[in-house]
Amino acid sequence: MPEEDVQHLRNRLLKHLHEANLTSEGKAEREALINSTFADRRRHVVTLRTSMRKLLELYPILRNPDEIWRELAKLEGETESSKLGDYRRRLSDFLTAIQLITECQDTDCVESLLYYLDANPEDIFEGAGSAPHYQVNDDGSIGLFVEGVCLTRSVDRSSKADLLLLWAAIFPVFNQKCPVSKAKNALIFITVNIFEKGGNQTLSNRVLGRVQRLKQLCA
Repeated sequence: MPEEDVQHLRNRLLKHLHEANLTSEGKAEREALINSTFADRRRHVVTLRTSMRKLLELYPILRNPDEIWRELAKLEGETESSKLGDYRRRLSDFLTAIQLITECQDTDCVESLLYYLDANPEDIFEGAGSAPHYQVNDDGSIGLFVEGVCLTRSVDRSSKADLLLLWAAIFPVFNQKCPVSKAKNALIFITVNIFEKGGNQTLSNRVLGRVQRLKQLCA
């Protein structure tokens, strides 16, 4: 598609983004525009490796977590909706299993799971640098930063499970490299066991043994 045609679609999508109380027809048109520009977004993310800052200028709709999940669904060949509900259920099973192993409290399950996987929660929830991570903003909200850019902001910091899932979704959606820190263990675990996708990275035998124990408790 010629660039001028793509830009026209982007402009129409941007117009819908700023419109409040869209009609059913407006919502349908916005959905059609999102689908029509998917290939262009992948071209910028994968082929052109457009910076996050520029990508968000072209497609500010990607700041919306719901749209990030829908983008992941499109990558997986889904067209109707995201599979976030399935991901939540799978992660919940593993969090229940980690409670049986560590006897941790409900509020500590995510951190306990990460430590069990030999991953450091601080690398994800209190990180720094260009790799995807969360950090607390001055207004008390928690921001998900990618390439130094605040992608999303949330005032709800209570569901670390949802925050963890969104963090992991960022990597395929925005073609981010696997972390060099131990956070990679968390990403590999979620990719394989929650998103049920293969990957080029593998866990150590020690961590694989722990994952197997978790799976046995989930069965």
